Amino acid sequence: MNFGTTTIERTQTAVPAADAINATTNNAGNALLIFSNLTITNDNGNGLVADNTGTINVNTLSVAGSAISVTDGAALDITDTTVDITLDAITADGGTSAILLDNVDGSLTVTGVGPSTGGDTSAPSTISDMTGTGIMISDSTASVSLNLLTITNDAGVATGLLLDDSGSPGTSDPSLTLTNSTLTGTADNWTGISVNLTNDGTIGISDTLFTGTTGSDQVGIALVVDGGGTDTPTAALALDDNTISLGGVTPLAISLSASNGGLVNPLSGLGNLATDGTIDLTGSELFDANGTDASISGSLEVNSETVFP
Repeated sequence: MNFGTTTIERTQTAVPAADAINATTNNAGNALLIFSNLTITNDNGNGLVADNTGTINVNTLSVAGSAISVTDGAALDITDTTVDITLDAITADGGTSAILLDNVDGSLTVTGVGPSTGGDTSAPSTISDMTGTGIMISDSTASVSLNLLTITNDAGVATGLLLDDSGSPGTSDPSLTLTNSTLTGTADNWTGISVNLTNDGTIGISDTLFTGTTGSDQVGIALVVDGGGTDTPTAALALDDNTISLGGVTPLAISLSASNGGLVNPLSGLGNLATDGTIDLTGSELFDANGTDASISGSLEVNSETVFP
């Protein structure tokens, strides 16, 4: 079914919470929903909800203008569905999580680029005041690309973004790209980005600021690759021009852990992992920034051993 250009606005906060679009089906996942352009504003509930839907395509015209803005809900809550979704921006204030992807295939792209307004085409996304993890990607093979995103975690929230495929060993490879973004946390044991892989995966984080303010034992980036003793999953990892600044007690800027056959492989190119993409992840080479502006406060661990400073 093709819905063309669709705009949905729910601006009455006094009415009961409701989904702007609920595409949950009981048709064994055979539906095909197409939105050439989609704009959702929901001041009291979720944006786009789908479970066992089949396939959802958003922004098939490849032009700026698709965006989701919600209050006290999730902008995207998608389960057991294939997606091809491109949005300019996602804004979520309040609720549990802003983006929930569970067993999702395909791709999700948030460009951070919208229609020109006075010559400015930037379309930043903001996630704030969540009671849980800002973005949760679970057991999904989808390629997720996010640009110009700010996640602000309040006290008591432990993780900004979580990618976890530990429940689906032997499936296809997840991919996460985060650029030009900011993650901020205040809670003890806060982690900006946490990645747990049991399959091959590609993780790219660049030009992103991680700021931990008052909490103790905070972590900027945590990556765990576990082969379970039978597989040899590899995490292809690229970190470029990121700044990690943790102001609390015993900060850990980056933690890399590979066990039971798991491997961590730095990608080639500029970055603060290694001088090139072929040498092992050991020692000070992890922080040869190749002339970029990477910076760090705190320490770095590889398999629970401190290698920096």
